[in-house]
Order: sequence, then C-alpha cells, then structure tokens
Amino acid sequence: MDIETIGSDDSVTDAEIIIVCWVILKTLGIDVTIQMNSMGSVESRVEYKKILIDYYKRRKSDLCEECVNRMRKNPLRLLDCKEKECSELAKDAPPIIDHLDEDSKDHFMKVLEYLDEFDLPYMLNHSIVRGLDYYTGTTFEIVSGKLGAQNAVCGGGRYDNLVAEFGGKPTPAVGFAIGMDRVVEILKQNTEHGKQNTDHRRKMLYVVTLGDKGREKGIDLLFQIRKRGYEADIDYVGKSLKSQMKDADRQNVKYVLIVGEDEVKSGKAILKNLATSEQKEISFDDVLTLIL
Repeated sequence: MDIETIGSDDSVTDAEIIIVCWVILKTLGIDVTIQMNSMGSVESRVEYKKILIDYYKRRKSDLCEECVNRMRKNPLRLLDCKEKECSELAKDAPPIIDHLDEDSKDHFMKVLEYLDEFDLPYMLNHSIVRGLDYYTGTTFEIVSGKLGAQNAVCGGGRYDNLVAEFGGKPTPAVGFAIGMDRVVEILKQNTEHGKQNTDHRRKMLYVVTLGDKGREKGIDLLFQIRKRGYEADIDYVGKSLKSQMKDADRQNVKYVLIVGEDEVKSGKAILKNLATSEQKEISFDDVLTLIL
C-alpha cells in the first residue's frame, strides 16, 4: 500500500507523509520506530560517493562478496547490507548528512522540525539509503522489533527527479509504501489486533494561509488539529487566496480558517462557515476548542 504527494517540494509534505504512515501503524496497534536520513541532491551525492568509496577501499578485505560488487556498481547500498561485518563497517562510515549541500540540509532540518512539532519520536540513521537510486533528499524507514533483520514495515522518501527521468516535466514528489505482508505478520503476533478508536469523531477544516508568517502559524494549527484526531487540510503549492477557497469548497469542508500576517499580529484568525457563509474572528486557542 502506498501514498504519494506529487507537485510540492515543501518540507511540510515530507513530514506529513511520515505522520500519515505513523498514524496508520499506531492505529493498528503496531509499535514502530521512525528512522530518518537524507540523500541530498544529485550533485552532493556524487561527491559523497567518492568519500564513501575511499572509506570502503581501505576495508575491502572485510566486505562480503556482494558488497565488493556494490562498491563498483552502487556504493550507497554498502550502507544497508545486513551481513554482520558489513553492518559493523557501515556504523563507522562517514554520514551523508555531514556532506549535504546547503539547500538539502535546510530542507531536511525543516522536516525534522515539523516532526518535533508533532511530537513524533525518530532517530537519525545514515544507513537508510533505500534500494532505489531515484530518491533525492528525505529518506526514511519505519521499523518494528518483531520482524528480525528485515525489520522495515514502511519505507519511502522524496523523489523530485523521477517524473523528469520518465520524460515528464520536472515534478517534485514524496511518498512511501507499507509492506502489508509484514503488517499482517506483526498483527498475528500481537495479543490485541490493532483496536480501532471507536470514538473518532471528525469535522473537516481547511486552513487558508497568506504570507510566510501566516503559513507558519497555519501549519502549526494544522498539526495541532490533527493531533486531536480531526481531519484538516492546507495548501502545499502556494495557491492564491481565491484558489485556496475554491479548493476548500471542492473538498466540501465545513469550516475555513484564514490565517494571514494581520491575523498573526492580532492573535486571531478568521473562521468562515462555508455552509452559511457566516464568518467571525476567533483566537488561535479557541480554534482547538471549537472543533471538539
């Protein structure tokens, strides 16, 4: 099962994808750990491969036969070999995040900040390189302690160059895939088979933002609303106010919350009921109590 977000290069979409996967697995009652890394840009990865090959050349005699071939064909895969000796070598290999270009580093740090804001526990793991070369920037795996060496329940990341490689227009994208066979295996082991929350009442809200400060506050409110178990959406590609309102109308949401520079200064957002067209100012704190 996979979920993809196509068309936005915003770091918040990376975080949202990871949060969605986390929520799915936690709802099923599966205890997992998020492991994070970044593959950086194509350019920074070329330089990193040289550094990595230099590290492994001095330790070639300790590598398994497959990794000797990987060093020539795909050196990044050296980092995720499951053989014991290779795995130990990978722990001391130079981390790719120490060799990212500035844009890749900034993007990755923002992703981690969003995960912190949502209180998601994660760990950095520089051996998370994924098995496919098209990843750029964020890569992640969500792993379980109940699966042995092949412990990844979910894996994914950002692949901004893939559409162009297939002949399309340059199109940013990020996504993940969950291994359903592995999910079933874990559920069979659990004494409680992922009970659903039966009191999961929801109301839909669309957060419309204007300006950088409005967007920053809007994302904060979006995450707070979702943490309480309610559906909420936001624009990820920089649409105008009019286009955001049309998007909210198409989704048939009940409320639109408008957060701009002026609203941030006043500490109050504009709440509009799309069914009645009534609108009023409401403090940011009251937004969370309103949707209960």
